Amino acid sequence: MKWGLLFIVFLDSCNPFLPSGKGLGEPCVTDSDCLSSLSCSNGYCERARPDAGFDAGVDAGDSLDCSLADCSKHGLDGQGPDLDGDEWGACCDCDDDDPDVHPMRLEIPYNDKDDDCDPATLDWDLDSDGHDDVEHGGDDCDDNNPDVNPGVQEKCNGIDDNCDERIDEGFDLGSPCEGMGQCAEGQLECTSDGGTRCNTMPGGSQDQSSEEICDQLDNDCDGETDEDAPLLLVAEDGDEAGDGLDNNCNGLIDEKGGVMVPAFKSPGVWIDAYEMTVYENSDCSGTRYGESSDDYPEGFYPDSTNHTVSLYSCSVPGIIPSGYLTYYRALMACRNQGKRLCSKYEYLLACSVENGFYPYNGQSFQWGYCNDPVMTYPQRTVFSPVPTGSMEGCSARGYTFDMSGNLAEWIAPLCHPAISNCPAGHENYGIVLGWSYSNLLCFHGDNCQPNVFDFENSNAAPIPSASRCSVPPNFHYSIYPRDTLRADFGGRCCVDGP
Repeated sequence: MKWGLLFIVFLDSCNPFLPSGKGLGEPCVTDSDCLSSLSCSNGYCERARPDAGFDAGVDAGDSLDCSLADCSKHGLDGQGPDLDGDEWGACCDCDDDDPDVHPMRLEIPYNDKDDDCDPATLDWDLDSDGHDDVEHGGDDCDDNNPDVNPGVQEKCNGIDDNCDERIDEGFDLGSPCEGMGQCAEGQLECTSDGGTRCNTMPGGSQDQSSEEICDQLDNDCDGETDEDAPLLLVAEDGDEAGDGLDNNCNGLIDEKGGVMVPAFKSPGVWIDAYEMTVYENSDCSGTRYGESSDDYPEGFYPDSTNHTVSLYSCSVPGIIPSGYLTYYRALMACRNQGKRLCSKYEYLLACSVENGFYPYNGQSFQWGYCNDPVMTYPQRTVFSPVPTGSMEGCSARGYTFDMSGNLAEWIAPLCHPAISNCPAGHENYGIVLGWSYSNLLCFHGDNCQPNVFDFENSNAAPIPSASRCSVPPNFHYSIYPRDTLRADFGGRCCVDGP
């Protein structure tokens, strides 16, 4: 027995497979005196546990291996011993002596504990504004709102922003205030950005503003009148003709000669909305001429003879425009009204829409929009003009009407004898654009013949191409001697703005 006991003691002291070091509760000086799973604490070998500043690893003695710890939820392998019975091992529990402290626990503020083992979760000054909660000895009346504390300036928002137990002090809410424009007197109220406004102004609780329209009033209460208001297709006449106001919001003041609109993509230029009607007087009153016959008075000559009678061009909706106009008549009717004939490019841009060839914004001809020669064929037997603007679909952007069909219209000449590069033989020729209701096609003013062709075969119909805003390539049917007098030739004026 003694030999056996001696042998066991010998084996115990020399066996390399047995752990070395002192066990739990045995005296020690350093951690190396204890088993690897223990650490030396207060002179005795004890179980290792992380300190309060848990770092997902091991304590200062490196005696607890936490390298494989999975802290995604409680009770997983590698978390180490659970000393406080909260099902979280010491490798994951920042205070394994307190079962109410562990990961994923609801943080309880103001208790000086890291309840959820997450140092990023605030326990004091929950909104990080530098002020602690007033109920726990601080001066922050709302510790969940960083914009509320004694250090901020009071805003008009229904909140005690500066924690002085008063709300919206200094803003004089409810007191009378002046509106602007069409917005009448109201009362001061808060705005969403912390300021104040009169409650009748835009966005207010009693908002009296409206969309801006052309009426010489500040409808949207922004201090401006008629800005960006849609223009009105009405003339400035009567009392409005000389009141110094832009009554139709077209950008001109007290303009004569009926309805004008800004010319499309021609800055600083205005164009008649409707084809010309020639009147006896500049205010578009008195006798109208050229509606059904060449009834112009003697002295309003069709050629270059100096006119001894002044007649006036007017752009008026709903009446038959004046035909029987030569270039010279159209030119003088515009000049007498303080206007001019439009250039080719001003006319074409105002006639078409973007890249379309026709006023109704099309790349191809469409029946029935304009008073074209074939509008109602084959039933149509009488060719005549229709009242200006009566074909609403024949309009570019709703501003310029009848620029295709109805009457062909004279434009400013492309050349003049005074211009050195004017092609020989063209000095006395002018151009009409827009075509007309007539079925006559001419070549340089000569050989005018009825346009008769087979309408059953659309490929044989040239008129739709002739009715486009711009003259197609190789078409010469728009060039005429300037004294050409035809029932279907009219005009339209442009003017340069201030």
